[in-house]
Amino acid sequence: MTNKKTEIPCIVLAGGLGTRLQSTIRDVVKPMAPMGHKPFLHVLMDHLYAQGINKFVLALGYKSGTVLKYFDALPLPYTLQYSIESEPLGTGGALEQALNGITSNEVLVINGDTFFDLSISQFIQDARASGNSFFMALKDSSDKKRYGNVLLQGQQVTAFNRTDLVGNLQNAGVYWLNKAAFLSLCVSGPSSLENELFPKLIAKKQLSGKCYLGFFIDMGIPEDYFIAQNYFARFYIDESWTLFLDRDGVINERVVGDYIKQVESFKFIEGALETIVDLSVLFGRILVVTNQQGIGKGLMTRGNLEDIHRYMCSEVEKKGGRIDSVYYASELAKENSNLRKPNPGMGHLARTEFPEIDFQKSVMVGDSDSDVLFGQALGMITVKLNAYEASTSNPMIRRKDLKACLNLFEKPINRSV
Repeated sequence: MTNKKTEIPCIVLAGGLGTRLQSTIRDVVKPMAPMGHKPFLHVLMDHLYAQGINKFVLALGYKSGTVLKYFDALPLPYTLQYSIESEPLGTGGALEQALNGITSNEVLVINGDTFFDLSISQFIQDARASGNSFFMALKDSSDKKRYGNVLLQGQQVTAFNRTDLVGNLQNAGVYWLNKAAFLSLCVSGPSSLENELFPKLIAKKQLSGKCYLGFFIDMGIPEDYFIAQNYFARFYIDESWTLFLDRDGVINERVVGDYIKQVESFKFIEGALETIVDLSVLFGRILVVTNQQGIGKGLMTRGNLEDIHRYMCSEVEKKGGRIDSVYYASELAKENSNLRKPNPGMGHLARTEFPEIDFQKSVMVGDSDSDVLFGQALGMITVKLNAYEASTSNPMIRRKDLKACLNLFEKPINRSV
């Protein structure tokens, strides 16, 4: 649900070098690290816009041209302006420069390489009520070595960024400030917000804060970048894309240790039927690829399986969706048939029927390692759902269930607007 719009501008500090992440993303500035088809900075501002922020100022430095090139080409629903360093200014100097280009005396400030899912409207309300000129969001964490702790007396910050402090309160990179009061503490030129300006605010008893709950991620190190990439991944999908779906455990409830042998035993997973209908609007083709060695074991016939698949497809069609074709491998696992996943045979068979399929513009969603390996063998985007069995594969993305995949995909931006 979108909150009421606020006229308070938001400065996003996005000028750092991102040294610790250079081994992972060598060619882009850290806040522009890709999250599917969107960079992290775009995801962050979209999230804040959904919470009511309508004006942004990007405080840029290192490789600022790549940021301008990306955002200047987009039709954005919010106002965006830039404050670009001519020399490295540090977080304090960059904030001071950005503030000088803003008329509002009330300003939000966000670190451009962290994400904290707190209520912005509540944060602003708390900041105003504090009576101080600078207010920060705090999170509860035990990682003192990486962040250092913040000490509060009531809501007054009395110590900042120290590893010797008791408790688990740490800076979450979300701030509210009074522009005039804050600028009165600044000195012209480079400075550190954390190491120089915060101590001044603490000395004047003008720095307060509060702990908030919510998902937090810091893009500063490779392992957290990969977590963020999985959490925020988005892909532009149009009719030229193909969606491959496993069946058991993805579309219908899996019978552990047995097979669905008749139509009466086929039960759609909650939300899966409706999700396929929604995905039908986005993808040009939706195909099911399923291993069914129950036939090879003599536990069911091809007629039984095809009856099940006709029922599955007809139920989807009744809701306004479609499954364009279903492929199955009936061979026993020990036969190592090229048709049986993780081998890519069913993918090649699908492209024989639909020559327009481009595996580089295809997504494979499954709940087993064999599904992931099938997709990887063909160069697809791979999405692995939670499953009852242990996983050793390395999918591009993980999701709880098929319904949770919906927010991965969206229509391309109309760049002609």
